[in-house]
Amino acid sequence: MEFIDRFADRVVAAATGIPKLFYQGFGDPELINQLVEQSRHFEAPAEIEMHWTGSKRHLDGSHTLTGWFRSPSRELPLPPEVRTANFQMLLPADAFDAPRPGMCVHLAGTGDSTYAARRFLAKPLLKHEDPAKRIGAIILENPYYGHRRPRGQQQTRLRRLVDQFLMNLATIHETRALLHWLRQEGFERVGVTGYSMGGFMAGFAAQTMPFALAAIPCASGDTAAATLIDSPLRKMVDWKTLADEAGGIEAAEMMLQRIFAALALSEHNAPVAPEAAVILGVTNDEFIPIEQPRALYNHWKGSELRWMGGGHTTGWLLHGEEIRLAIADAFERLDSFLAKTQ
Repeated sequence: MEFIDRFADRVVAAATGIPKLFYQGFGDPELINQLVEQSRHFEAPAEIEMHWTGSKRHLDGSHTLTGWFRSPSRELPLPPEVRTANFQMLLPADAFDAPRPGMCVHLAGTGDSTYAARRFLAKPLLKHEDPAKRIGAIILENPYYGHRRPRGQQQTRLRRLVDQFLMNLATIHETRALLHWLRQEGFERVGVTGYSMGGFMAGFAAQTMPFALAAIPCASGDTAAATLIDSPLRKMVDWKTLADEAGGIEAAEMMLQRIFAALALSEHNAPVAPEAAVILGVTNDEFIPIEQPRALYNHWKGSELRWMGGGHTTGWLLHGEEIRLAIADAFERLDSFLAKTQ
């Protein structure tokens, strides 16, 4: 089974490498330096105004709401298409009765430009027989993906490395704003999760929030640099273009590492309540080195590190129940933390 897991990851890496990432190079070096500096300091989460565009009540009493808000990333030079942050909100039956359900923000992995897979993951968490243990969801459409794809971008292939940085920072700002908004709306038990790239962003958002929350980063770790340099996903990057700009492959790799180091989770403080975090690693992951989840676990003292079977691809496709269990357990850990501190 390990062979199948790793083979699936390599097939995905090869099949998704056309067109390649960053085929127009690094982007504006001055802007990159500005973004590196901005990523070191985060103010209080932004206030956002929700605009609702649809609502559907299901036979089991749950609701699916659709809406949008303006991305709070005002200082980021985002393309116009990216500035509208679309989302779906999944609410269990009687969500506004006491006790309120938990609410978890679900972030997209690389290439996930729809709500479908994350909605499939989140829906069973709405149905716990104990209303206090139900967990609703906000599924954020990723910047630069789906309806937020800038004009001229091919599919989810980012043209410049600076676009990756902008996408990541916009995701973090939007996630922090959503978590803050949920608390304002009376949902005291909130959390954030994501798989792969979404896991990195979930971890970063969690540790820059001023209050305790559940954090469930999956198939990720401390920094994404190793994923693009040392794993089969290296084939997805246009290294020739980057090397031409940097003056060689080694120089390009060093520049990429320097840029992504600004978003390394270990460069920032741990979350307010690392005890409310479950870090989920994947045993046969070809994309995320096994040291990465361990590095995050060592940084988040008091968190739980657990491993699920599969590879990076098969873990997401075949082990959804283990991801859901990690989410539910993280909210249980959050409840325990809040009970001790209130």
